[in-house]
Amino acid sequence: MFSMRWGSNPARGTRGLVPALAIAALMAGAPTADATGRSAPAGGDFTLTSDQGPVNLSDHRGKVVLLFFGYTSCPDVCPLSLARISACLSSLEDEYAGRVSAMFITLDPERDTPDRMQRYAGYFHPRIVGLTGDAEAIDDVTGRYGIGYERSLAPESALGYSISHPDTILLVDAEGTLVGEVAGDEGIEALRRKVLELLDQQG
Repeated sequence: MFSMRWGSNPARGTRGLVPALAIAALMAGAPTADATGRSAPAGGDFTLTSDQGPVNLSDHRGKVVLLFFGYTSCPDVCPLSLARISACLSSLEDEYAGRVSAMFITLDPERDTPDRMQRYAGYFHPRIVGLTGDAEAIDDVTGRYGIGYERSLAPESALGYSISHPDTILLVDAEGTLVGEVAGDEGIEALRRKVLELLDQQG
């Protein structure tokens, strides 16, 4: 199986990551660790909202799930990362395509409505589901999945703010367990390879 890696990508080093991992460890009861001894996020089931209504991670049990956290007004990281997910999904042979799901989870719930999330996600691939929720729900999910992010004022921007966040895509296996991540600099082929390895483990 591919090597698990947590926090090795500099993009994950935004402020807020350490508290997020601490929350994950507390909720898990006993933290897990990778081969280097670093604590790994706990992951776990969650319920957020799509344009079609509530979506539970457990609804996708039996599939490999790709999770990416960002926001629709992101100028660079999100378009590139969603394009990677789209390319990966489009590259899968028919026998695999139906066994992979992808979710785009907002870090900007004040602006990203369910309709806006799905329209944006749909620009990249029809099988990427856009998800949002209230601030408490988003904080819960980001905490358990180890996603550090920071909202900063940006007077020069039309939005008036920006959100710093990692470019990593998280992988959840068919049992609903968070098993790894793929950093932006690893490329599309690395993402495809790791997805196929997880699918092959299912048999």
